[in-house]
Amino acid sequence: MSKKMREKIPSGGLRENETIVGVYHPCWWGYLGGYIISVLFILFLGLPLLVVGVGVAVIFLILGGLIFLLTELTKRGHKYFVTNQRVIDEFKFITRKVRTADYKLIADAGISQGLWGRIFHYGNIDVRTASGQPLDLKSVRRPEVLQQTIMETKRKSEKEKISAPPTSEKENIPKMIEDLNELKKKGVITEEEFEKKKKDLLKRL
Repeated sequence: MSKKMREKIPSGGLRENETIVGVYHPCWWGYLGGYIISVLFILFLGLPLLVVGVGVAVIFLILGGLIFLLTELTKRGHKYFVTNQRVIDEFKFITRKVRTADYKLIADAGISQGLWGRIFHYGNIDVRTASGQPLDLKSVRRPEVLQQTIMETKRKSEKEKISAPPTSEKENIPKMIEDLNELKKKGVITEEEFEKKKKDLLKRL
């Protein structure tokens, strides 16, 4: 598998029948503070101090370079995956940290933007889950696009789970109709879709 292809798949791999819907990265606007500090160390402390003493100047130049490098590696270490089954927040820098949220546990996805975020069109996505442990997808460009992708994929996933009931003798038709009714109340499916699927399920009794 090529490096380009590997970058589009979570390092932990995919589940059975799981496919990638989208891969997202933080934009550099969210890390602007780190870049500015590194430039200040290099241009306004390191280089001017070369006139006074090489030793002190070199220290500031090295510090500026390290701050820039750490900021860039931190930004590149974050990667967000949206699949047909879950949302994955992956961070790789020295160690690897992966957090996931299955669609059945996702309650909502909100957007958080400051002043700069509204001006330059980036922000954070707060994926709220039933477990009470949200995923915080930071500094995403055009966060409304990612938010819409997550919620639309969640609705599609929920519809697919009930569209083809199992054919075994143990299938629980009344429970499936009850689940359909809950989806209708939440606005995931329309009244017409509910009645059509309910009719199909009743034929299996």
